[in-house]
Amino acid sequence: MGNHDIGIAFDIAFEVLGDDLIDLLTKEQLLAKLDLVGNQFRGGDAAFGECLYPSDGRPISKALLKVFGDELMDYRSDFTTEEWEKYEEDWWDKVRIPFEKRYDFW
Repeated sequence: MGNHDIGIAFDIAFEVLGDDLIDLLTKEQLLAKLDLVGNQFRGGDAAFGECLYPSDGRPISKALLKVFGDELMDYRSDFTTEEWEKYEEDWWDKVRIPFEKRYDFW
């Protein structure tokens, strides 16, 4: 398995759920769904490409933001350069790193 396969598995799983269901599910319910996928790949070499960036509008990004991004400002397509840099830094610190640590990805 290539390291991008893990990212693809998450992307597909949450694409199947779709935005409407992700909006309806609680944080706890979404975390359970993340665990269903993530526990299959625990400790793996995971690469996600662009599917984890909120600017792409992927359902996996939306789910991760809902689960891990409590204090993160809402993404806007009209961010200034400074706002985007701050958002990207916060995304990594508050969403991406905790997500990867939860499943011991490297």
